[in-house]
Amino acid sequence: MRVDKLLEICKALDIRPDYLEEIGLFQRKYPISLDQPEIYKLMTHIIKEGDSKRGKNPQAAYNNLDPNLHNIVAALVEALGGHWSRRIGKDNAPVTQIDTTTVRALVKAGLVPGRKASGQYFHHLPDLMLEDHALSKYHLSATFTEEGWPSLVLEKDKRPRFLIGYSRSIDVTENLPEDFRQSLEVGEKLSVGDIPNHVRAELYLIPFALLDDEIKMIEENLHDSPNVNLVSLYKSKDEKITAEWRVSFYGPTMVEKFREEIGFLPGIEVATRFEELWGVYTEIKDKKLSQEDIEKLRKKLSGDAH
Repeated sequence: MRVDKLLEICKALDIRPDYLEEIGLFQRKYPISLDQPEIYKLMTHIIKEGDSKRGKNPQAAYNNLDPNLHNIVAALVEALGGHWSRRIGKDNAPVTQIDTTTVRALVKAGLVPGRKASGQYFHHLPDLMLEDHALSKYHLSATFTEEGWPSLVLEKDKRPRFLIGYSRSIDVTENLPEDFRQSLEVGEKLSVGDIPNHVRAELYLIPFALLDDEIKMIEENLHDSPNVNLVSLYKSKDEKITAEWRVSFYGPTMVEKFREEIGFLPGIEVATRFEELWGVYTEIKDKKLSQEDIEKLRKKLSGDAH
């Protein structure tokens, strides 16, 4: 029930609105404090793997194939006194829907509603997420978990390399020349080398506030700069064009710092995979690999390394 309707009922029945709180009618405490860390942790997940909409009754839902990540989101909603529901969405992917009151709190705390690759992507993160070390660390950990991967690179006659990276895509449809937009077929994906020079130059000038914030966070946590590269352009079925950027870093020093300072969210498959790859890497990191070594390692790693 909306607050204005509830107040009308109180007036009609000559009941003090405060009395409803005194008798424990409401399931959560009001007002909702915006300094709760769970608000910003939940916001992090919605920014990356969610959809949110504006309006009188704003909406937000979390989309991911991993049930453990859905459980994390559900626990954060419950910690804020909210409620959630779960259903199966398109492509048989589970969707966790969040109650409107909790979504309002997220928006008031700084979430910019919008489809993935838009909305918050064009805006900076809330100051608290940038300034609070624990929240910025959680944001990075969740980002690498949901959008990233660890990889052990194996090449003949070379020492192995360990890579960690993640991708971010941003909607650049309105920033591209009309003739170029029309020249792309639906479903077409251009690698960076196939993008015309003048279009590529435009892409580098498009503000990507969210990514800028994340790069600064990485630099502050790892005391080093990651590689940031434009990877591709893609035109979707709804004729939206997104530019994919990749953030990555190689080398034992920076990866070890990542492992100690950020890491992947515990209990998620990618975290287990990372530790498995890291264990193998530490055993062979100083060895130049033969083809036989590579084949044995690939077999050991079930063909997932490359």
